[in-house]
Amino acid sequence: MEEEIHKTLENISADKTQNRKVTNISNKLLKKISLKSSSDLEKLQNILYLLFINNSKKHFEDLASVIVKLNFNGNYNLWTWIESMLALITLETENTVISTTAYNKISENYNDDKKAKDSILNGELLHLREVEESLKEGNEKNINEWKTILLSDYVLIKALGKSPKYSCDFLQKEIESLRVNLKNS
Repeated sequence: MEEEIHKTLENISADKTQNRKVTNISNKLLKKISLKSSSDLEKLQNILYLLFINNSKKHFEDLASVIVKLNFNGNYNLWTWIESMLALITLETENTVISTTAYNKISENYNDDKKAKDSILNGELLHLREVEESLKEGNEKNINEWKTILLSDYVLIKALGKSPKYSCDFLQKEIESLRVNLKNS
């Protein structure tokens, strides 16, 4: 699996039109990537979200087709990053087989834990306060990190299905607003 990711990252990194942040993170992972490392999975998640933010559809699809093969291994420290990527893939990939596979993997994780799923769908885990605090501090890097986390929060809510608190239209507007905001920062 690491070999497939490595090959995909090589292609992304070789694209001279690619966003500099994507290339930098890809190059770090190309030196050494371990799917047992939370830090490496976080970097991989950052790449996928940056590809989404920058509307790099081909590379997004290429990376999505590999990431969707990742499975839950019982370690929630690793699963958090994988789940975030699968949620984005569920919503944004143009390949319905990959999208359905990603959705099923996320859903399986909540089959026995309705309370956790309800917490997400009700927005109890949204990082709104952290974004507001970082805006007050004015640290641009910190602001963008929290906005990216908030983006992934909204993506997960939308990917999981009907939220009693947030309409699909609201979630889509928030996702698109954060996408544009992050792209321009």
